[in-house]
Amino acid sequence: MRLLKDSGKLDGQYFPVSMNERKHRMPISHPYIKISRNIKNNIQHCREFEEELVLSGKKITTASDHFHLDEILDMSYKPFSGNSGFLYLHTNRGLYSFHTRMHPHKFMQAYRQSKAENSK
Repeated sequence: MRLLKDSGKLDGQYFPVSMNERKHRMPISHPYIKISRNIKNNIQHCREFEEELVLSGKKITTASDHFHLDEILDMSYKPFSGNSGFLYLHTNRGLYSFHTRMHPHKFMQAYRQSKAENSK
């Protein structure tokens, strides 16, 4: 986990693993933003952390959870203002959303390819 923004300071940009590396069975990752809010002295403080969704083998791992590919029913993306959007994992445990600042098309393509390979 890497702190991205605290009081308006931006730390940098992350670029996911390329599809070329995926062909060699390397994990592919996609960054997402987790926002932590707390109140201290009657003032709300927000901190943004960059974490990663990692697709490796037969599972997707986040900073706090993991999903086996057979638990995932579908994956979708809903863009909104700017380059931001939500990546949704539709699972048999419910719907999980991940705020992302870049389109996850390569990650979604790798997921669908892995899902197809593992269902054979």
